[in-house]
Amino acid sequence: MAQQLDSERYEIIVVDDGSTDDSLNHLKVYNENVNVIALEKNFGLSYAANIGMKSAKSRYIVRVDSDDFVHSSFLSTLLLGFELHGKDYEAISCDYVKVSPNGEAIGYGESDIEPIACGVAFKADILEVLGYYNDGLRINEEIDLRARFTAEGFKVKNLALPLYRYVKHDASLTRKVLI
Repeated sequence: MAQQLDSERYEIIVVDDGSTDDSLNHLKVYNENVNVIALEKNFGLSYAANIGMKSAKSRYIVRVDSDDFVHSSFLSTLLLGFELHGKDYEAISCDYVKVSPNGEAIGYGESDIEPIACGVAFKADILEVLGYYNDGLRINEEIDLRARFTAEGFKVKNLALPLYRYVKHDASLTRKVLI
C-alpha cells in the first residue's frame, strides 16, 4: 500500500531470489520507485534479505515479505517511534493482523509476545554490527537475529498498533517445514 510518507524519505528494495515465475516483469511498472536486485538462483531468504539490507542507504531497515502488506501509516509510525523512543531502543516493531490469502482478518498478533521477522524497523548500524541474518539458515532466521540482538543488550520498543498484515497460508515456508 502507498505510504503516507514522502517517497523521498524511504527506499524500496526488492530482492528476487531466483524466482521462476513472472515476478520481475510485474515489477517493471514500479521501475524508478523500486530498486530491484535479481539473484541468478535461489540462495534462500536469509541470504536474499542480507543482500537487500546491505544495499540500503537509509538509517533504518524494515523487512516486508513478498506476500504480506502494510497499512498506509506503517513507515511514518515506525519513524515516529524512533523519534520518540530511539535513544532508548535500537528497533521499533508494531503489532500485526493475521490475514488469509484473500485479505480476510483471521487473527491478531502482538509482536512483543509473538514476534515475526517482518514489521520491525532496525537501526541499520545495529544490523551491521550483528552481521545481519545468518546466511546458512533456511528458516527461523528472525529467531537467531533476535537472540543475538538481545544478547548484545539491544532493545525493541513495540507499538501496539496493527500496521502489518501477515498473510497466513498453507504454502508458507514455515508451514511447509513444520507440517
